[in-house]
Amino acid sequence: MHDPTRRHHCCDWPARGPERGRHSGGLHPVSPEYEILGATSGETGDRFYLSLDYDTPAPDPSRLVWTTDRASGTLGTGHTLNLFASDVPAGTNVITASFIANGVTVVAQSITLNVENAAPEVTMVASNGLSEQQLGQAFAVSATISDAEDGNCPSPLCDYTWSPVPLSGSPDSATRHFSFDTVGSHTITLDVEDPAGAVGSGSLTVNVVNSDPTAQIVQPAGDLSVSDGTVLGLEGSGSDVNEPSGLLLCSALTWSSSNPADTFSPSAVGCEPDVTLNGVGSRTIVLTATDGEGASATDSITVTAAGCSGGNCLPSATLGLPSPHDGTAYFIERDLDLLLSISDAESGLLAYELIARRAGEADYTHLDSSFAGPAGVVYSLERSIVLGDGISSWPLCSSPSEYRSYELILTVEDGDGGVTTDSAIIEVGCDLL
Repeated sequence: MHDPTRRHHCCDWPARGPERGRHSGGLHPVSPEYEILGATSGETGDRFYLSLDYDTPAPDPSRLVWTTDRASGTLGTGHTLNLFASDVPAGTNVITASFIANGVTVVAQSITLNVENAAPEVTMVASNGLSEQQLGQAFAVSATISDAEDGNCPSPLCDYTWSPVPLSGSPDSATRHFSFDTVGSHTITLDVEDPAGAVGSGSLTVNVVNSDPTAQIVQPAGDLSVSDGTVLGLEGSGSDVNEPSGLLLCSALTWSSSNPADTFSPSAVGCEPDVTLNGVGSRTIVLTATDGEGASATDSITVTAAGCSGGNCLPSATLGLPSPHDGTAYFIERDLDLLLSISDAESGLLAYELIARRAGEADYTHLDSSFAGPAGVVYSLERSIVLGDGISSWPLCSSPSEYRSYELILTVEDGDGGVTTDSAIIEVGCDLL
């Protein structure tokens, strides 16, 4: 608030109030002397108190009118004027106090009132609340705008200028999306210009980081034993949160073996190469996924190659299981997706059977069986089964947390009569959902 302490005189105003004088034998009124008191500058939101000082009898307050040259209409009437700066346009205003005498508007006095236009205030935050953002991932930035004259300064009342250029959103929206393709510190700015030309700015600095990728060997699903000389089909993938698709290209995947005699074809780079196991014993097959920033991750399995006894190589059998439905058990009425890996070095015909039985019991339920060939190739067979199709629900199955232990057994027989089995004990739950 401003206290009316300053006096403002108009030096060229006639000197005195109404007097009697002689001019052609008549009475002639002389304009009275007035003065406007009060502060004459401030910002939007300030309050101004203006009053009219006079050295003659006071004019009728109902006939005293206050106006500004920047707007039509009146600001008020009476000997005093109490107004907020927001009641007049920003900038320079000529405030005039005038009164009507004998039907004629007579200018009493004027002063210059300067109102500064406050610039908009801009604050910015990342919509996810994080100061670190992932490389290549879009994130939203929201701005809160406050302007003393124009409220939240919406478009098209106010003009918005973002830097850098956002990915999406309305050009004059207070929320825009950004993505950066280089790591490090990045600053986003927003300039807001109000109707009077005042510009307010806000900024947000984020640290863009690159996360390590992940590598996964899909096939074989786990460690296995095969015969020496087996051609093992591999399948792998790499995921990366910094890639638009979330996946790495196959060219970013590299395979290796701890046994230097093993060979990859057509090369050791790709999603689905083959590896020929040359030499008996165990080796570690490693998949390395590398992203565009050079960060890498690995996954590995152990493969054991066995020699053939008496000219007959035993077949291999590997039973691959997915994660349990509830983290502990597989529900009896839901799909169970298995990955069966079978092979034999020299037999052209392989037979397999998959069975299930209550743990510790002899009776079993047949789930699947088939044939495969030729020799020297590892077959990865995807099989989806529903345990409830072959295993009847037990009495008093009343809670999903009620589990029973079952054994899955994969048996593989080659054309020479060699037999290999693999098995797994699983918890089967009562599915009441």
